[in-house]
Amino acid sequence: PDSGATVYQTWEWNRAWWQAFGKGKALRLLMVHDGPDLVGLAPFYVRKHLGTPLRRLAFVGTGVSDYLHVLAADGVERPVFAEVCRYLVYGRGFDFADLQQLPETSRFADYLRRNAAGGCSGSTNGSGRHVMARPMELCPYLPLPTTWEEFLRRLSKRMRANIGYYTRLAHRDLPEVSFELCKGEAIPEAMTALFRLHQRRWRSRMLPGVLGSRSVRGFHYEVAERFHERGWLRLHIVRGAGTIVAALYCFNYRNRYYYYLGGFEPELGKYSLGTTLTAEAIR
Repeated sequence: PDSGATVYQTWEWNRAWWQAFGKGKALRLLMVHDGPDLVGLAPFYVRKHLGTPLRRLAFVGTGVSDYLHVLAADGVERPVFAEVCRYLVYGRGFDFADLQQLPETSRFADYLRRNAAGGCSGSTNGSGRHVMARPMELCPYLPLPTTWEEFLRRLSKRMRANIGYYTRLAHRDLPEVSFELCKGEAIPEAMTALFRLHQRRWRSRMLPGVLGSRSVRGFHYEVAERFHERGWLRLHIVRGAGTIVAALYCFNYRNRYYYYLGGFEPELGKYSLGTTLTAEAIR
């Protein structure tokens, strides 16, 4: 097992990604063996880059995943990464590699940084590629204590007051308000509401959002179904008068809780449903 793997390296996530977005891409599934044992796996694909003749190598999962990663069994990371690095520098069939969303704590990213000047760059005569690294989006995280009360004590006085105030306000003003964790037959309805609410929020800002295309929605329907089967899906919603007015799309995998995406009714902005539903998910 690879202790650094996240939910975005699971078979379920990557299978759904390939079904939704694999058209026009050539799979390059790099496997590293130690004798008969598979000890490393780098799921890549190749595609022409932005209509140019250049062929771009990238991770399967690029575009919709928060973390991407080269899988390596614990204890043999360095030889696995060395083989992957050698392929990136000297492999044929692509012109450049664009490996996005490597987390800051990624052991593979650390190997690339440490070896960019040596074994992970081509020679000075041009026979090979060279490695560059640049920061992308920040993905914040929060270590959770063992109790809700302890978590509240760590918040600012203003944040604690806001959580209590907006929760009471929603229960006072919204008819038949309820906070729920969706399971089973309720999941398709909640996912459809998530898509609708997310797009409404972004359209209210004259922006497209990220769930507008049919392929993206199909991908997340598939992920939600498969993750629910494995016990990894956490889909939080708020109902008011029977209608879903807020949704939070999360995953629970290897003792980590991933907040992937949310959607909230723009017309109910004064209730700060994003704050209250996120607090409920943490609780």
